[in-house]
Amino acid sequence: MPTTKPDSAQVHALSLHFVLLKSVQPLPLHWLNHSELQWLHGKSAKRTQSFVWSRALLRQLCCQLLNVTQQQVVISLPAEQKPELWVAGTKYHCSVSHSKDMVAVVLSSIGAVGLDVEYICPQRDKQPYATLYPALRNYCVSDQQFYQRWTALEATLKLSGGDLFALLAQPEPELAPELKCWQQLGYQFCVASQQHLTSLQQQQVLQLP
Repeated sequence: MPTTKPDSAQVHALSLHFVLLKSVQPLPLHWLNHSELQWLHGKSAKRTQSFVWSRALLRQLCCQLLNVTQQQVVISLPAEQKPELWVAGTKYHCSVSHSKDMVAVVLSSIGAVGLDVEYICPQRDKQPYATLYPALRNYCVSDQQFYQRWTALEATLKLSGGDLFALLAQPEPELAPELKCWQQLGYQFCVASQQHLTSLQQQQVLQLP
C-alpha cells in the first residue's frame, strides 16, 4: 500500500515523462479529480487533450516515484502563474510543456524547474524570426540552432517568469544558469534550472494504468 508521506529518496534531481499522442488514444480521465473535470467544461478538444494528458502524466509520475496515491497529488488549476504541486502536503516543483503530438512533464527535487518542448519543423522559415527578434538574430542558420535557442528562452521563462517578447527583444538575454537541451523523436527538449543538473531520468510513457 502507498505510504502517507512521499518517499523523496526515489526521485532523481529531475524526472521527465513524455507521451506521443495518437488520434485514437482515449483520454485518461480517471487520473483527474472532480475540480479538474469541472474545469474542462467548455474547453476546446485540443485544450482538453493537453490538459488531461499533462495532469495524468504528472500525477502518475508522482505516484510512481513518491509512492503515494493519486488523491494525494494536488495540482493547482491553470492560471497565469506556473502550476503548483503538492504531494501528501509537501510542495514539489514541476513544469509542463506540449507541442503538436507531444506532452511532457518534469518533476524536480532540487528546486524550481522550467521545461519546453517544440516540434522540429524543417519547413519553418526562420528568417522572419531573425529579423523581428534580436535574441534570435544569430540563431536562425539551422534547425538545431534555432530550436535549441527557442526552447532555452521558453524554458528560462517557465523557470523564472517574465514576458516572452521582452526577452526576445534583447540581443543577449540572460538565460537560466543551468540548461539541458537535446533532440528526440523529432522534438527539441530543454530543461532549465537554478541548480546544477546532476541527473535527469526520462521515460516515454506508452500508456497509463
